[in-house]
Amino acid sequence: MRRRILAVFSAIALVVVTAGAVAAVGGTWKAPPFSSIGIENVYYIGADYDITGANGAGTPILRFFMETGSSSEACLTSLGEGNHTPNVGSMFCSSRQPTGHGWGVMVTMVLDGPLEMQGDDPAWYSVNVYQEGAKFVGQPIICNIEGC
Repeated sequence: MRRRILAVFSAIALVVVTAGAVAAVGGTWKAPPFSSIGIENVYYIGADYDITGANGAGTPILRFFMETGSSSEACLTSLGEGNHTPNVGSMFCSSRQPTGHGWGVMVTMVLDGPLEMQGDDPAWYSVNVYQEGAKFVGQPIICNIEGC
């Protein structure tokens, strides 16, 4: 009976040590609770982030960059709350390292129409952003800088 208990305890200890070692290795996928940064909620993405004038397109495009310390292309974005006028037609994310900044994630939102005021309030969106390997999350900045 003691041997069986010792064998079960040893097997559990081996699994725990192996999982910790895998999570500690850089460049590997880290699921919670081993990942230190989860999903970041970014608020008030609106007209300040509109780069439409920069590209001459008729469709509004909102683009922002957040420094994360990660160069991983594995990123996810989804819409949160906000006064969504108009709807977001599509949204993309990718890793970037703009001049004068470290590695991070760039998010592009293509809108279905022009941004409209909601009474006296400007239209804005909140975005949920995740990038694998993020060590920290910087403030969102308009992505009209070199390299974006």
